[in-house]
Amino acid sequence: MDPYIKGFNSMPRVVLAPIFAVWFGLGIWSKVALGVTLVFFVVFFNVYQGVREVSPNLIANARMLGASPRQLLRSIYLPSAMSWVFASLHNAVGLAFVGAVVGEYLGSARGRRLPDPAGRGHLRHQHRVRRHPRRSRPSRSCSTPRSAASSAG
Repeated sequence: MDPYIKGFNSMPRVVLAPIFAVWFGLGIWSKVALGVTLVFFVVFFNVYQGVREVSPNLIANARMLGASPRQLLRSIYLPSAMSWVFASLHNAVGLAFVGAVVGEYLGSARGRRLPDPAGRGHLRHQHRVRRHPRRSRPSRSCSTPRSAASSAG
């Protein structure tokens, strides 16, 4: 199982965004799938490392005292892995936001990225700016300031 997980981890996951858009459509589920794939491997490898860091002596002592596999999971493995999970969530939340932004950029069902269905050439929800006529100003022909010009004459 390890080579498959490492093989999927080496794949650039942003490339999956168009595939998810085809599979799930342009709705929210394609963005959720992209966010999950971005976050999964960060959290998975940290949990895997946290479970591997459990002391073999601690597991042997718990088994010698009669701990069942369920008790080992609840009392030893989960507390060891939880510190690694919380450490990985710092990076995972940032990657989830990146996945949401990239997903919205590549394909959205509503908003400013969708062209107008009538084909008028401008984006939907884009408001035209109303221009005011220019007010004419008298031009200055000399480079002297007004106060100097008015006091000289």
